Amino acid sequence: MEWKDAQTSHGWVHEEDLSIDIPIVITVGFLIKENEEGILVASSVGTDKHSNARILIPKGMIVSLRGVRVSMEL
Repeated sequence: MEWKDAQTSHGWVHEEDLSIDIPIVITVGFLIKENEEGILVASSVGTDKHSNARILIPKGMIVSLRGVRVSMEL
């Protein structure tokens, strides 16, 4: 999935030195849940449906999404 990420910064900077460049991030993961507002993916999943290292991405930030089927049979 490609999505637009938010940014933060700190320190004193003159406004002429600031720009608005929205970074595009690529995330690869297992789809855990999805609704009309967002997609929840995890980097690792267990055969017992537990997951780890999850990220919830609002759909308004998603640029593109591709799916790949993976069998959980061991």
